Parts: sequence; C-alpha cells; structure tokens
Amino acid sequence: IWNQNLYLIAPLLTSPQRVRYKKIKEIIESGEYDIICFQEAFVKYYMNDIKQCATDYYFHQFPHGNSIAAQSTGIVVFSKYPIIEVSVYHYFHHGDYHAYKGVGLIRIEINKRFRADIYNTHLHACYHEDAFDPSVDMYYSHRVAQAYDLASFIQLTRKSELCVLCADLNAPVTDLVAQIPKTLCRLRDVLHDEDTTYWNHTNTFTTNADNAKLQPLRLDYVLFDYNARAIANVDVRAKVLKEYAHTHVVNGYDNNNNDNDNR
Repeated sequence: IWNQNLYLIAPLLTSPQRVRYKKIKEIIESGEYDIICFQEAFVKYYMNDIKQCATDYYFHQFPHGNSIAAQSTGIVVFSKYPIIEVSVYHYFHHGDYHAYKGVGLIRIEINKRFRADIYNTHLHACYHEDAFDPSVDMYYSHRVAQAYDLASFIQLTRKSELCVLCADLNAPVTDLVAQIPKTLCRLRDVLHDEDTTYWNHTNTFTTNADNAKLQPLRLDYVLFDYNARAIANVDVRAKVLKEYAHTHVVNGYDNNNNDNDNR
C-alpha cells in the first residue's frame, strides 16, 4: 500500500514539484503497489494524466470529486482488487481554504474469503508559522474534532479482516490528533522512527537546521489492524522508498524554493 499527498492544488508546478510529479507517475506505471491512496488530487488535468498511467495495473479506481477544490475532498484510491463498497463522510467542522475535509471508505475483495477496509482521509491544515503549537494554532481544535470523527467512523464501519488507514493527519506522531485514531481504533503504525526519511539531511526538502520553527515533521501515515486468525498467511508490511525519499519525498520545506508540501 502506498499513501501520498500529491499536493496538486494549482495548475502550474514549480521545478521540484515537476520532478516529484514525474517520479510519482513512474511508480504508478511500475505497478509496484496493490493499493494506492492519494490526497489533494484536485487539478483535473493532472488527475487525468495519473489515471492514464494507472490503466495497465489498476482497473479499480475511486475518484471522489473534481477539479474544483471547494467541492472535493481530493481523495483518490487505485486498486488492483475489485472495489465492492464505497462510503464517504464529510467532517462536521468546515474544511480549510482548499477543500472539504472527509474520509472515504473503500472496501475491496482480495478473494472470496478475504476483504480489506481501506480508509483514506485528509485533516485540516495548520496555517500558523509556529506550526502545530496548539496555543497559537486556531485550527487545532478542528483537527482534534476531525480526528475523533474519523475514529468514530472507522469504529462504526469496519468489518473486514484487514483495516488500513491511509491519512494525511497534518499532525506529528506524538500529537493528540495522531494518537486519537491510533488509540481508539487500536491501529498500528507501519513505520518506526528508523524507517522515516523526513529528518535526513540529504532530503532536498529538509529545512535549515538552524530554524527551530521550520523543522521537518512527519504528517502522513499508514495505520493498520487485522484479524490474526483470518489472515494468518498474509504478510502485512510497509515498504519505504528510501532512495526516492532521500531526494524527492517531501515532508518539509525546500531550501531553495520554499515550497511547503506539509499541508
């Protein structure tokens, strides 16, 4: 499973965004992953291009929304397995400046005895320069409420052998927002600190180490839970594209272009 915030919110891409976009298409065309979850897929031109790249391997797609950001959550799912059920829930608190916020449930059938519930979501962004400081972030309460809505939705709807949450939570690992769905839904994180690359100094989007306010943070997650008896022979694992992340994967700021891809 691959989870990625595409950050496709404008028709024009900067130079590093074009490099990133090209790499994303290459990974899709390789068919390396069984399921792909994207957020912030807003621009129709790029989404049509990405869908074309996915046609060789991903016959089952869930495009929710269109090119008008205010009418879309921007969540997209590509699957090699049949999608048998879909449900979308928009959070009660208003969306941010770019889009509605919500969660999509995509239930897939891997075989007659094994199904998976895939949840794809994107929570409210932080727009304060002191990123993710609850005392100054006026939208922190929105993210907390959305995280609780998300956890409640998962608790009410999950029923398959495997439950996976792909999310841009816009919250660091230790933050309450990230802990709510993990704790209430008893989800496990596929990554450990040693697996992540956002902090690596060779990451081109790692910010200046001298600026404590703009340190890179992990905001994107793949969390999971499964019925051990039902899928005793299924290998659940996370694969990190370290060679890609060291050069192009973004969880911070570009030193040269100041493109914030943390949203």
